[in-house]
Amino acid sequence: MDHPVYKHGEVLSVDPISGTRKVYYDIDEKHGAIVTERYLDDEILARNAEERAANAGSRFGDMQKIAAIPEALAYENLMPAIRQYDEEYIRRWLNDPDNAAFRTFEGTI
Repeated sequence: MDHPVYKHGEVLSVDPISGTRKVYYDIDEKHGAIVTERYLDDEILARNAEERAANAGSRFGDMQKIAAIPEALAYENLMPAIRQYDEEYIRRWLNDPDNAAFRTFEGTI
Protein backbone atom coordinates (compact mmCIF):
# COMPACT_ATOMS: atom_id res chain seq x y z
CA MET A 1 0.00 0.00 0.00
CA ASP A 2 1.45 3.35 -1.03
CA HIS A 3 1.35 6.13 1.53
CA PRO A 4 1.38 9.80 0.58
CA VAL A 5 4.63 11.63 1.10
CA TYR A 6 4.29 14.87 3.03
CA LYS A 7 6.82 17.54 3.85
CA HIS A 8 7.46 18.64 7.44
CA GLY A 9 5.09 21.47 8.30
CA GLU A 10 2.91 20.92 5.23
CA VAL A 11 -0.66 22.15 5.72
CA LEU A 12 -2.92 19.36 4.50
CA SER A 13 -6.30 21.01 4.99
CA VAL A 14 -7.90 24.14 6.42
CA ASP A 15 -11.46 24.36 7.69
CA PRO A 16 -12.43 28.00 8.27
CA ILE A 17 -15.85 26.98 9.67
CA SER A 18 -14.35 25.04 12.59
CA GLY A 19 -11.16 27.13 12.74
CA THR A 20 -8.91 24.09 12.38
CA ARG A 21 -6.16 22.96 10.05
CA LYS A 22 -4.34 19.65 9.66
CA VAL A 23 -0.54 19.87 9.49
CA TYR A 24 2.03 17.11 8.94
CA TYR A 25 5.10 16.98 11.20
CA ASP A 26 8.10 14.64 11.00
CA ILE A 27 8.77 12.70 14.20
CA ASP A 28 11.90 10.96 12.96
CA GLU A 29 13.21 9.55 9.65
CA LYS A 30 10.50 6.87 9.46
CA HIS A 31 7.57 8.37 11.34
CA GLY A 32 5.38 11.42 11.16
CA ALA A 33 2.14 12.71 12.58
CA ILE A 34 -0.82 14.66 11.27
CA VAL A 35 -1.82 17.20 13.89
CA THR A 36 -5.11 19.07 13.99
CA GLU A 37 -4.44 22.65 15.08
CA ARG A 38 -6.94 25.29 16.07
CA TYR A 39 -6.31 28.82 14.82
CA LEU A 40 -8.07 32.12 15.19
CA ASP A 41 -9.47 33.58 12.03
CA ASP A 42 -8.10 37.11 11.68
CA GLU A 43 -11.18 38.07 9.65
CA ILE A 44 -13.51 37.29 12.58
CA LEU A 45 -11.31 39.24 15.00
CA ALA A 46 -11.11 42.23 12.62
CA ARG A 47 -14.89 42.23 12.12
CA ASN A 48 -15.42 42.03 15.88
CA ALA A 49 -13.13 45.04 16.37
CA GLU A 50 -15.07 47.02 13.74
CA GLU A 51 -18.42 46.17 15.35
CA ARG A 52 -17.07 47.01 18.81
CA ALA A 53 -15.91 50.41 17.56
CA ALA A 54 -19.27 51.05 15.84
CA ASN A 55 -21.13 50.12 19.04
CA ALA A 56 -18.93 52.29 21.29
CA GLY A 57 -21.04 54.37 23.64
CA SER A 58 -24.23 52.45 22.84
CA ARG A 59 -26.23 50.54 25.40
CA PHE A 60 -27.07 46.93 24.88
CA GLY A 61 -30.21 45.08 25.80
CA ASP A 62 -32.09 41.87 25.21
CA MET A 63 -31.20 39.95 22.06
CA GLN A 64 -28.23 42.23 21.32
CA LYS A 65 -25.26 40.57 19.62
CA ILE A 66 -22.35 40.90 22.05
CA ALA A 67 -19.80 38.45 20.64
CA ALA A 68 -18.75 36.43 17.59
CA ILE A 69 -16.78 33.33 18.52
CA PRO A 70 -15.21 30.79 16.12
CA GLU A 71 -17.19 27.54 16.17
CA ALA A 72 -14.37 25.31 17.45
CA LEU A 73 -13.62 27.69 20.32
CA ALA A 74 -17.30 27.98 21.24
CA TYR A 75 -17.75 24.21 21.30
CA GLU A 76 -14.63 23.74 23.40
CA ASN A 77 -15.20 26.53 25.90
CA LEU A 78 -18.91 27.34 26.01
CA MET A 79 -21.04 24.39 24.88
CA PRO A 80 -20.63 22.40 28.12
CA ALA A 81 -21.82 25.45 30.09
CA ILE A 82 -24.68 26.09 27.65
CA ARG A 83 -25.85 22.49 27.99
CA GLN A 84 -25.79 22.83 31.79
CA TYR A 85 -27.48 26.27 31.75
CA ASP A 86 -24.42 27.67 33.55
CA GLU A 87 -25.03 31.34 32.80
CA GLU A 88 -22.47 32.45 35.40
CA TYR A 89 -19.64 30.59 33.63
CA ILE A 90 -20.70 32.01 30.25
CA ARG A 91 -20.83 35.52 31.74
CA ARG A 92 -17.35 35.11 33.28
CA TRP A 93 -15.93 33.77 30.01
CA LEU A 94 -17.37 36.64 27.96
CA ASN A 95 -16.20 39.25 30.50
CA ASP A 96 -12.68 37.76 30.78
CA PRO A 97 -10.13 40.21 29.30
CA ASP A 98 -8.42 37.26 27.56
CA ASN A 99 -11.58 36.82 25.46
CA ALA A 100 -12.14 40.52 24.69
CA ALA A 101 -11.29 40.04 20.99
CA PHE A 102 -14.48 38.01 20.58
CA ARG A 103 -16.71 40.78 21.94
CA THR A 104 -18.66 43.02 19.58
CA PHE A 105 -19.94 45.19 22.43
CA GLU A 106 -18.05 46.76 25.32
CA GLY A 107 -19.21 46.59 28.89
CA THR A 108 -19.84 43.95 31.49
CA ILE A 109 -22.50 41.34 31.01
